[in-house]
Amino acid sequence: MVALLQSKKFIEHQTGRHPESPARFSSIMSELESSGVASQCTTLEFGEATLTQIEQVHNAGVAARAQEICAQ
Repeated sequence: MVALLQSKKFIEHQTGRHPESPARFSSIMSELESSGVASQCTTLEFGEATLTQIEQVHNAGVAARAQEICAQ
């Protein structure tokens, strides 16, 4: 099984200079849909990541900075 996680929030997420961007996401999704790959994937529901989940893949400094940005 291949899972495809997508959300309208991905299109709204402005990342500044980071390469992950709404335009890149839209381009990837368009290719997945036109190639038929998207229809072969299972779509999974998900919610906001918890601090514990973030710290499983990023160091504490990254998690702390994310919290600061979200609080603005």
